[in-house]
Amino acid sequence: MHHRQKPSKNELHKRLKEAEAALLAGRRFIADARFDRRKTEIALETFGMSAVEFWQFLYECVQLALENPEGCYRQPHPAKSTKSKEAKNLYMWAFEVYHDEMNLDIYFKYCLKPDSTGIHYLHISCHESE
Repeated sequence: MHHRQKPSKNELHKRLKEAEAALLAGRRFIADARFDRRKTEIALETFGMSAVEFWQFLYECVQLALENPEGCYRQPHPAKSTKSKEAKNLYMWAFEVYHDEMNLDIYFKYCLKPDSTGIHYLHISCHESE
């Protein structure tokens, strides 16, 4: 199996900035709502958040990762998403950040999907780091 080389600091920064812009523009969705609905419901319950607060939380996590992209990056395995039609064969970007307000290390993973309206943030997962 081919393992992707660790991305450069510049590439990590670029992918986080694309995620940030997509979240700000509201170009975001769960990569496969049927597959991930239960995981997302558990995350909302665990974090005690509404869906609106959850998207804001993900935005905050991206902001935290932007402070140190190389230090926060976690090589996802596998590197490409294959579990949902919307994210099939898209690279996954995974980061771990410490969220002060939650007092938790948070692991989050997403794909970026371009189309004619811009780049979209496809949520894959977000949970307390293990």
